[in-house]
Amino acid sequence: MPSLTHHPRALPFALAVVALGALVACGGGEPNAPEAGASARPLASVNVADGTLPLPVAERSDEAVSQDICTTPPPDASVLEPSGRMRALAAGPGMAAAAASDHVTMVANKVNWNLSAVKSGTWNDPATWQGGRLPRDGDNVRIPQGVSVNVVNRETAALARIYVQGELSFAQNQDTRLSVDTLLVGPTARVEMGTTGQPIQAGRSAELVIQARSEAALDVLDRTRGVLVSGRFETNGANRDNMAALAGDARKGDNQLRFSKAPAGWAVGDEVVVTGTRFQWANSQTPLLENEVRRITAINGSTVTLDGALQHDHVRAEASFSVFVSNLTRPVVIRSANNGKNLAERGHVMFMEGSQADINDAAFLDLGRTNKADAISKTNVKGVYSLHFHQNGYDREQHVSNSVIRGTPGWGLVNHSSNVVAKNNVVHDFVGAGFSAEAGDEIGSFTGNIVSGGTQRPLQAKPYAREAIGPEPQQRLLVGDMGKFANGFWLVSPQVVVQNNVVAGGNGTAYLVFALGTMEQSSPTAPFQFTGFPLDRVPAGVTPRTWNYPNQFNGERMAVTADLPIKDFRNNVAYGVFQGMRIRWTADSASFMFNANKGVDVVRFQTTPGNLKRQRYMLRDLTFWNVGSGMNVGYSENYDVDNLTVVNARDFDPGCSERFCGAYGFSTDGGGGMDARISNSRISGGKTAPLDLAGEMSTKNLFIDGKLYTRQ
Repeated sequence: MPSLTHHPRALPFALAVVALGALVACGGGEPNAPEAGASARPLASVNVADGTLPLPVAERSDEAVSQDICTTPPPDASVLEPSGRMRALAAGPGMAAAAASDHVTMVANKVNWNLSAVKSGTWNDPATWQGGRLPRDGDNVRIPQGVSVNVVNRETAALARIYVQGELSFAQNQDTRLSVDTLLVGPTARVEMGTTGQPIQAGRSAELVIQARSEAALDVLDRTRGVLVSGRFETNGANRDNMAALAGDARKGDNQLRFSKAPAGWAVGDEVVVTGTRFQWANSQTPLLENEVRRITAINGSTVTLDGALQHDHVRAEASFSVFVSNLTRPVVIRSANNGKNLAERGHVMFMEGSQADINDAAFLDLGRTNKADAISKTNVKGVYSLHFHQNGYDREQHVSNSVIRGTPGWGLVNHSSNVVAKNNVVHDFVGAGFSAEAGDEIGSFTGNIVSGGTQRPLQAKPYAREAIGPEPQQRLLVGDMGKFANGFWLVSPQVVVQNNVVAGGNGTAYLVFALGTMEQSSPTAPFQFTGFPLDRVPAGVTPRTWNYPNQFNGERMAVTADLPIKDFRNNVAYGVFQGMRIRWTADSASFMFNANKGVDVVRFQTTPGNLKRQRYMLRDLTFWNVGSGMNVGYSENYDVDNLTVVNARDFDPGCSERFCGAYGFSTDGGGGMDARISNSRISGGKTAPLDLAGEMSTKNLFIDGKLYTRQ
């Protein structure tokens, strides 16, 4: 490794331009990027129908990889997400015109609806229903447009399907419940589980239970078994703080928690998570997390009594930090009836094009079927997550606040090509990621949320959680199957605001920005192509590169996501996790991207325009304590970090010595130190080393607290 030298005076350094490797396009051997305006030669498909992928690209030449990619059969349509598949099949026989633009209507048109509501009324009134018969087990129930049905008690019938075209509501002053395999909310429909004016009252609950039924066989292609929404969906209930800070530490054997301020809305019977404060690595998948779930038995001012003593210490690295406790209980519940290992019986919630969500005070429990521990396949398909906003577009905000997502094999809350405002939520117990901005074109914000209990370990026996380099990650990259290592926040879009969040007690990286984009396709025979950012929403002062192919969903050209700055990232906290933050491919140059993904990035973007302009960005007020490592930046340039704090307890040992899990404060690799400034940093404690600066292209014009570092 080249030596690193600290220069006491700031001197200008020319940025070395690394030559691009030869890039091979499908059907030919043309090197490098084409001239502006040249026709695109898109990347062809990779076979994922049976879970198989090409041999590791790292072991073979670019030409061999390109040939495999160009000749491998297309994937099974079941791995596609619904809107892309639907657009490709819109001209299919027997499909109504409306179905060509609305997935929910398309699914509803396939069902024989054997019982309909004939007038507005309560669910348990026979006069509401066709023939005067109440819905019963296995029925396919339809609520037509113009009809409103109100659920006023806990219904016992387990229905096959419900199709709402009119309105479905739940009483605010009663305990209510519906059980169904698949709930379809059409474009003209409205579902209300409490409203702003009439929330579900304190002490009451409204439940929607997803219960697998043989009369509604799981349709993997259509993502049935769950809630599919194209209309309006609103939930509201008695509000409670999503998290509260302890007044000091909590010790093993304690059964009382003392808070700095009494948590608002918390009640006897609520379940809470006392978040773990120590990360411990072991060369196995055995969970070593120290999050503890308890139930409240008494509240006296700012003191809360638990139903059992704590089994671990929950101790701060220093007195200025806080240990947070989150609340898992909400008055509105959407859950799977079967929370066991049979993922096929679990439900999911998917807001699709045209929908409007206003979700408050709801709990999404044991939902999701996409298992991020395994590669996608015919049975393990993409897009089946706990709470998923799927290609809703940018003009209409989707709102989620004061809600809970608990227990999922994949992702918790997903913003996919949408505008999601997620505030003051809780995600606990997940495999892949707590929050995801999936494709790179998302906008919106994640603020005031708390994430805990990310269980998937980063590469068994290898603490360094590589997301894009190495055979297995590259195979996933080829089909857009990323975000699998218990990331608190998996951010492919750098333009989502991320502020005032807490990630604790997890096995992965708390905040991971991976701005390369993701691989998607619009039909079973279309090529997998990198997503980009919409050109009309590129920040002022930025002139990016563009991809050589149009956006496959709306036909518009796309900016290269890696050319965009991180928008507004500040005041975020992490503790008791593998790593505080990792950044990949932001304000990036072509050479870094191609070198890092040689053999994968054979789809080329437009020749760099002469007026290319990137924008410096700032990350502020980051606090990471008791972490395997603090902050790592790779393949990124033009950034500033102000007020970075990485502090570990003096006796803290993460249990791993490999690079990036050696309790480093700030580290770089693959260009991560290019034209960067770190100011007001504080790195101390435990086995922490302040810096780990890689030699390859990493440390040109890197200033740390006014000192200049460069390669020699």
